[in-house]
Amino acid sequence: MLKKLTLACILAAFGVAALAQPSEVLGFRQEISLNEEWTTVTADSIDEYNGFEQPAYTEKDWKSVSVPHNWEDYQGYRRMKHGNLHGYAWYRKT
Repeated sequence: MLKKLTLACILAAFGVAALAQPSEVLGFRQEISLNEEWTTVTADSIDEYNGFEQPAYTEKDWKSVSVPHNWEDYQGYRRMKHGNLHGYAWYRKT
């Protein structure tokens, strides 16, 4: 009787674990990194790249980057004010 009760508790514990993380237990969890293959550009005006969110938009003069990314790394590209870069930066990934 004790063996049956122990077995029932073990099976119940595995069942709860399977319900808690079904994708991991069943082996079909997939991690997809979104860090690579981004493009970015800076602008002085918020309207300078209107429509960039559209799939057919052409990314002329945009830089290829990985994220996390920091425009502070591009010394001299933008003028600094109070120790920080100012303006707008747009990022895209398809």
